[in-house]
Amino acid sequence: MIRRERDAELLNRIASTINDERFLSRYCAGSDWTAATSHCAVLSNGEDAFMAFEQTAERDWQVATMFAPSCRGKRAVQVGREMFDYMMPKWADLIFGSISTKLPHAIWFYRQLGGIQIPCVESGGAEWYPQDGEVLLAMRKPN
Repeated sequence: MIRRERDAELLNRIASTINDERFLSRYCAGSDWTAATSHCAVLSNGEDAFMAFEQTAERDWQVATMFAPSCRGKRAVQVGREMFDYMMPKWADLIFGSISTKLPHAIWFYRQLGGIQIPCVESGGAEWYPQDGEVLLAMRKPN
């Protein structure tokens, strides 16, 4: 069951299980997720996966994803869908994130959730572009 997560110890425990650089973006390596519980909407399955959604505009959110090695493949897609279903349509119209091209499994994951690659996102009066070596994927609320 997906829940709003405020337990920073759980987030840091999940993040600490990912010590393989192939599964970390430049944003997540060595991160302490304690602050995320106060300034992000963090969802978890209470076990081995979480997504931190940072609000960029009223109904727009940038997402960071941390799934332990025990939550991969089809199970990760199911958990990810449950988290996105929690956010959309009640809280979000747009969810987006930059993903390293060195993480093809992460690009595949977001495409399974309906993500499409785009060159730029306009949100909160700013334009968000991927950096070199990244792709920008976005999911919009279905009409």
